[in-house]
Amino acid sequence: MLVAPPCSASSAPLLLARAAPRLAPPRLALLALPTATSGSVWAVAAVSGGAAVAAQLGLVALLRRAKGRPWLSESPGFVAHQAIALVFMAIATAVGAAAWLSPAGWALEPAARFLAPDGTTRFLAAMLFGELVLWDLPCAIWIKQLRRPDSLLHHFAMAAVAFNAMALAPIYYGVFYLGLIEASTLPLNAHEYFAHAARTLESLQPGALPGAERLLRRFRALRDGFQAAAAASFVAVRGVLFTAVSLRRFYPEVAPLLASPAAARLRGPLWAHAVSVGAFNALQLYWLGLLVAYTVRNGVGGERPD
Repeated sequence: MLVAPPCSASSAPLLLARAAPRLAPPRLALLALPTATSGSVWAVAAVSGGAAVAAQLGLVALLRRAKGRPWLSESPGFVAHQAIALVFMAIATAVGAAAWLSPAGWALEPAARFLAPDGTTRFLAAMLFGELVLWDLPCAIWIKQLRRPDSLLHHFAMAAVAFNAMALAPIYYGVFYLGLIEASTLPLNAHEYFAHAARTLESLQPGALPGAERLLRRFRALRDGFQAAAAASFVAVRGVLFTAVSLRRFYPEVAPLLASPAAARLRGPLWAHAVSVGAFNALQLYWLGLLVAYTVRNGVGGERPD
């Protein structure tokens, strides 16, 4: 387990001084955030993945009984996946935002945000790693609506990033990249569900379901509303905030450490973090360009294209 760089006796006082918290008093009351240790991360991952699998199986069995509600009973695996994913992303967003906005992390010197293991990052990474490997990836393979090559590649890449943050380099910035940033996923998740619901009702024969037209209007309105919210949040969170934090905070702080003797044993994992942040940032800016082009061409509303 790589948790701390080696240091000589002569350099230890200097490193400790650099990593010591500043003595400025906290401006906000700190919340008791969930954390994990190097010894508990695998248990957290197992519980997370096991709970997701159990919830998937239970919800699918329940949704299949929802006769007269085809938007639930048809494709129950997809509907269950969307509900469970919404819970995981809400937890990640809430925990990540609370940790990111807390003054505790910013009271540290920049080097300590990378060299001192962050327990909340470990928790988030372990939670996401477990649900990705045991539940989300299998769902993406077996559920038709989720079976897209880009989605599978994204899931594998996220699992690798989560493993790095869980087991090798649990840096403070993990609470942002694995937590707060998922805020933009919440309206997208809801949009995908209501797009499925509207599509299901559109496929019914006229008169097959009493009140179908009223429900269809409602589902279309919710689909379009969440599509607009998803687009706005993607621009704000994935386009602007992700890029700003990466360029103004993450890279200026990690760059000096990549060649520093203080980070010798963590150099590989830190390089992996640096490369993954850059790759995901470039991918999201590409997606942002596609989103802007689609919106200019088709306007707001409708179903998000794959």
